Amino acid sequence: YTMIIATPLYAASFKGNILTNAGQILLCIVALLAMMICAGIVVLQYIMAMVEYQILVGIGILLVPFALFDKTRFITEKFIGAIFGHLIKIILIIVIIGVFSGAFVSLAKLEFTGSLDQIVKYVFTMLLYAILASSVPAIATGILSGSPSLTGDTVLNTVRTVTQGIQTAAVVAGAAKYLSG
Repeated sequence: YTMIIATPLYAASFKGNILTNAGQILLCIVALLAMMICAGIVVLQYIMAMVEYQILVGIGILLVPFALFDKTRFITEKFIGAIFGHLIKIILIIVIIGVFSGAFVSLAKLEFTGSLDQIVKYVFTMLLYAILASSVPAIATGILSGSPSLTGDTVLNTVRTVTQGIQTAAVVAGAAKYLSG
């Protein structure tokens, strides 16, 4: 779904003369990079949650025999609690992806005019998507403990990650341009 709303930005970044529309082209390219980084954060959160769950289940099968004895039953109980925690994390990520897929489809239905407010709406939608996905572990822990919350620190950390990604992309692009000619 990210590519659905990124396609108009990509097309707008190559529209027109580079000398007369340099600011608009640069804005579209930076917005496109920010959107791709946000989508990458969400994908990495999903992949890591699935890998953690698979490792936990793979190791946990070895712990099932400990449930037979009273003195070692607590090991299996901790394992079952960890499985539920990881399942909640996976369910939350899937819910976030599902909710935002509807938002992406509604954004894609709008005609792209290339205006600043439309570009900002696209980028902030993706940023909110990345913020919620990166705070899933804290939300899952909060649900299990009985007090889920989102903090401003979570938002700042995600914005910092996206900004560092854009800076890294600019350095790589500069190095590629220098090496190519």
